[in-house]
Amino acid sequence: MASHPEDPRDRTHHTDIQPVTRESAESEAGRETPLMVPSLQRLPTSLIPGYELLHEIGRGGMGIVYQARHLESQQLVAIKLVPSHQHTFALDRQRFQIEIETMSRIQHPNIVRLHESGEIHSLPYMVMEHCPHGSLQTRIEHGPMPAHEAAKMMAAIAQGVQCAHDAGVIHRDLKPANILMGVNLIPKVADFGLARRIDSADQVTRKGAIIGSLSYMAPEQAAGHAHDATAQTDIYALGAMLYTLLIGQPPFRGENDWETLERIMQVDPPPLRSLKPQIPEDLAAICHHCLEKQPLKRYRSAEDLARDLEAFLANAPISVRPLPPMQRLIRAARAYPRSVISGTLVCLTMMLISLGLNWNVQRAELLVSRVHDEQLPVLDDCANLRFRAERLVHPLRLAIADSRPDQRPHWHQLASQQLQHFNESLNALAARNAEPRAVIQELAIRNQRLIQYESHAWSAIMANRLEQARAIVNSPEYISEQLQFRNQLHQFTDQLRRKRTQVVEDVRSETQQFRLGAAVLAAIPIMIILVGIVVLLRMFRR
Repeated sequence: MASHPEDPRDRTHHTDIQPVTRESAESEAGRETPLMVPSLQRLPTSLIPGYELLHEIGRGGMGIVYQARHLESQQLVAIKLVPSHQHTFALDRQRFQIEIETMSRIQHPNIVRLHESGEIHSLPYMVMEHCPHGSLQTRIEHGPMPAHEAAKMMAAIAQGVQCAHDAGVIHRDLKPANILMGVNLIPKVADFGLARRIDSADQVTRKGAIIGSLSYMAPEQAAGHAHDATAQTDIYALGAMLYTLLIGQPPFRGENDWETLERIMQVDPPPLRSLKPQIPEDLAAICHHCLEKQPLKRYRSAEDLARDLEAFLANAPISVRPLPPMQRLIRAARAYPRSVISGTLVCLTMMLISLGLNWNVQRAELLVSRVHDEQLPVLDDCANLRFRAERLVHPLRLAIADSRPDQRPHWHQLASQQLQHFNESLNALAARNAEPRAVIQELAIRNQRLIQYESHAWSAIMANRLEQARAIVNSPEYISEQLQFRNQLHQFTDQLRRKRTQVVEDVRSETQQFRLGAAVLAAIPIMIILVGIVVLLRMFRR
């Protein structure tokens, strides 16, 4: 019956039997323990009449278990003694007596059989069948079970628990360490020290007391309602054991006892198929149905659980079905509240950033429109200036070519008007653009030089000296000055147009970048949400 010690977080408050090896028992010989029952080396092997004590195989707060041999039949048995602890001896004796009465009224192949009980030297004892292969906890320490093996194991255990329920007994401390493996690896329910009789008032358990093993404790036990435990309390523990067999760890295990209790009462267990997708969907549905927070939502009886497990093994339909997708998402959110909250905050943050960028994009688009509106008059001024500069000399040449003296005042007036229009365009361009004022001033100086040449030509025309006027207009100095003026004007207006056009294009490009960034940031949270939904649906299938 040797087995390995269980995790301290899985121990019960009252009835934990911590298995020890022969070597550990011998190492404690001669050393005082908190229990007043000495080690085997200090106990007579014939302490129990008719039996020979062989070695200690487990001990806990409510008892010490020895392997013994029946002297007449040479059959191996297990003998449990109650330690005479100074403070809890009376309570331990009372629970021990309840355990004896409970086991004496239950007979089932999947429950440890009680041979006899009694008292020797004021120490109560009971003689039970020997389970040579340790506990189910030992098997779990070697890793998870295959799905069908776990289902077969739990179906047998559920049948034993149903027998106890039929006898009016609620175990209240089902866990792998209390499932012993008998001959041919038949599982047997043991340790009824915390059992509750349905047909009698519980005079031992205080109201509000939390009893049981944390990792396998039902929410109502964690809430302090163990004195009102029902068959559904044991069904929850059966589901927790099935969960452990399939995964290798219990449904809940916090950093400390209080965190574990809080998770048991408030958080759904991580879906089995999210941790191990190869678990059959029907078996996962059976397990999670046992682990419902509300007792009335679990199986009505351990027999119903055993029937569904047997149906699963036979590839027959089971009575419970997987949850619909929306309820799976809700359950997944309850199982991983921190992850859901973190993911939601991340998505909201990115959406807020995206909204901020969209707002900036709208502002940038308004800026593009405003810049375009501001630059358009400049471009128009450049076009008008070049057009009027080209037309300045036309009236002068027409007047020279026209032999009618009466038309000369008309051409002179037209030349004056065009010069006035040119100066207005130049001044308007100067008013809109402060930075190239030096260039504009230089253009004005060159224009004044041209005006001087043209004034002499107009004087000659008005005096009917056409040859002199033609000589002035065709002189190299006038042509050179006019060519330099025209080239400088073209360079200036081209440069100004390129600059203003580039400003508009730069703003438009920045706006496009803003728009693209906003679209990406808006798409990221949407993609995260969609991928999250798909992953949750795939991971949290039961």
